[in-house]
Amino acid sequence: LPISAPGAGQLKIALPAENAVVHNRGGKLKLTVFSDYSCGFCRRLFNDLQSNKDVEITEYPIAVLGPESAARAKQVLCAKDRAAAAEALYLGGRIEARADCTDGDRLLTQNMTFAREHGISGTPMLVRSDGATNSGWMPAADLVAWLNGARG
Repeated sequence: LPISAPGAGQLKIALPAENAVVHNRGGKLKLTVFSDYSCGFCRRLFNDLQSNKDVEITEYPIAVLGPESAARAKQVLCAKDRAAAAEALYLGGRIEARADCTDGDRLLTQNMTFAREHGISGTPMLVRSDGATNSGWMPAADLVAWLNGARG
């Protein structure tokens, strides 16, 4: 399990809630994830946590794997039901794009700028409620144990 000393590897998320997709709203454990909808490990993380209603996931889409990643992120950010759109992409489905969405570019640009400024270049980047970070996927049981170790 990743161990971080207080203050080491801490990340304070300074992005608006409108830039995120929330899964399992109301779960007692809080996880923030920077993800790319073309990322296999992001898909694996989603599949692992999909049925764990104890973990509320605030997902900030970014595009690190090319133009298709950006297009997918914008589709999700423009969807009426973002969580359903993200789920459809992760599970290999398609989502209906809204033709009138101009916010997608702006929201994705903000997410990408934040990621670059904080050295996030790979996905998934996991951030615990106390700001501790872990770069990459980890098995669900280890992830839940890590989330339970949050301080503050």
